[in-house]
Amino acid sequence: MDEQHSVGILSLDNHRVAGTDELSRFADIMGLGLETAAEPKQVSEAFDRMADAQLIVVDTPGIAPDDQEGRQFLEQMIATMADPEVHLLLSAASQEKTISKMVRFFQPVGATRLLPTHLDWTEQIGPFVNQLAHHRLPMSYMSTGAGIPEGLNIATERSLAIRLLSANVPDVAASEQGLPITVVQRRPFGNESEPQYVANRNSDIFHRTDCKSVKRISNLNAMIFSDSAEALAQGFKPCRMCCSKHIVLKPIDHLARTRYASSRN
Repeated sequence: MDEQHSVGILSLDNHRVAGTDELSRFADIMGLGLETAAEPKQVSEAFDRMADAQLIVVDTPGIAPDDQEGRQFLEQMIATMADPEVHLLLSAASQEKTISKMVRFFQPVGATRLLPTHLDWTEQIGPFVNQLAHHRLPMSYMSTGAGIPEGLNIATERSLAIRLLSANVPDVAASEQGLPITVVQRRPFGNESEPQYVANRNSDIFHRTDCKSVKRISNLNAMIFSDSAEALAQGFKPCRMCCSKHIVLKPIDHLARTRYASSRN
């Protein structure tokens, strides 16, 4: 719209209650036409009606990780589009194995870009960056909040590097304008005053660095945390052998019954 290009919007989210209502309001505010489609034939017809549009933005429904039929439906709908640019939205706050699972699940759809969301909810985007490099998919945008349009920003190498190095979030916006930034200094590795913790990317357990289980974790799969709070925030659970003090016990809702081997009762 900034370039005075004609834009059309197509919604495929007709399965969710009021799925297109919010999108319809946005289209009215921006003065854009909105089309909907529930099957591949309707997608082609909608594209024909928007033939004059220089850009067509397609909104797709969210799909559960076990919804094979939903993914197949989306694959068929996208297959009718000529050379589409498909952005796969992933929560950057998710564990790395979850991000990897989502990328693999949506591979048949033909994603050409990854788009991290919930960047305002996490300070650790390493797991997302690892998968970005592993699957060799670029990203064009970053979602940094629920606001429209300020919550959607163009991704740059500089803004990604600033977030990866744990700079203050306000510094990211400043970096885009070439202003001075302040990088947060990390504590040195091996600080004896507070033990570090290690987790396996393919597991959900974190350990102290002196735990014997750490020897079985390869360097490629090792994730280092400066404290237990950081590991817990990433969704990892404490090891019962070395991190028992971090385990939160569930309350007992009934009295335990004890039997002895010599008891007849």
